Amino acid sequence: MHGAAVLSERAFETCQDLSNRPLSKVVNSSEASVVMRNMSAWHTPQMDRIGTSKLQILVLVATVASCSGGGPIDDSLAPVVVATTAAPVDESLSIDVLNVSDFDTDDTRYWADFASSKMANRRSNVLVFIYPIGENIGPEDWERFDKPFTSNEVLMTPSEIEELLNRIQTWMENDSCLSRDPRLRQEELVMYRSWLEGGADASSQLDLCRETRVVAMGVRNDQPIADYQHLLVHELYHAFQQDLANEPCRDSAERNPNSNSVWVVEGAADYFTYITVGELTGVSDPVGTMLGHAKQSIEGPGDTDVMGNAMATRSAAALRLMVERGSLSESSILDGTLFHDCARGTDFNSPDSEVDHAKDSWHLLERTGSTVTFTQAAFR
Repeated sequence: MHGAAVLSERAFETCQDLSNRPLSKVVNSSEASVVMRNMSAWHTPQMDRIGTSKLQILVLVATVASCSGGGPIDDSLAPVVVATTAAPVDESLSIDVLNVSDFDTDDTRYWADFASSKMANRRSNVLVFIYPIGENIGPEDWERFDKPFTSNEVLMTPSEIEELLNRIQTWMENDSCLSRDPRLRQEELVMYRSWLEGGADASSQLDLCRETRVVAMGVRNDQPIADYQHLLVHELYHAFQQDLANEPCRDSAERNPNSNSVWVVEGAADYFTYITVGELTGVSDPVGTMLGHAKQSIEGPGDTDVMGNAMATRSAAALRLMVERGSLSESSILDGTLFHDCARGTDFNSPDSEVDHAKDSWHLLERTGSTVTFTQAAFR
């Protein structure tokens, strides 16, 4: 207890505001800074010395009698502050979110900005549009959607679809690249319309120009928030992978029968996602979680092809094996520099002893209690 410390009027108002929120709520750093300063009994000089532009603040609030009655503040009820360093964000770049699902738009923006802050040098302007879908009513329909998406119950009204398409069109018309290509804009809008009107379970990143990316997500409003975060961060990482829109790099990978580009691209996105979402949500061992999910992917079908079931997670495990063997820098995955100079098209082609070993041995995993690690055979 803080003895005679009681809530000031400003602190009491802050307490009332917080009492209307969920017990666990991620807020942006500027808001958290205000909360900390208003709650004077919890404010310390150390908080002033932490740069709020490089903070992730997680505020856990329990609404108690002392918050409503102005009594002494119990230390055990103070917010928990988790600080993590992040690279500065280039203010000239944007991540714009058009969200008509039930998921919180402010949270979505925060998670997107947090993921972006991990990049060493982000060059893309990104539009994320998110829309709700209902129950599945059909299989994958390439012909209709031009992507491997399934048909689902449409929850948006025709007028809501038109409004979202108009907002997407406006964003495109203001983009420095797409504004010069009306034909591409129209082609994209026609495709997006088919997704919205067909209830497509979109989960895609489109590199429309070298520095213009669009992320589309068709989500169920009742899906677990962890799944939503994973999908969002995974697709955003693709939007940050610079050489995906490098045509010579892409063409070289597509023409090379020995290229491992596909699984490297997907594996890095999932690797980054497990680490970043783990950091956002306080997972103590995100690598163990990732390897555990990779192991689960072979327990049913039994195949060990890195391009098989749950390909992105299997590929993430393969990259992790390279990291643990010392043949790949983890930081190059997490800050995106692995995709600055087309290394996926030059350094990951077969035959390569380390790449091929990771591709063939990613599944050599064992569980000890709740921990999943690579077996000794994976390091031979």
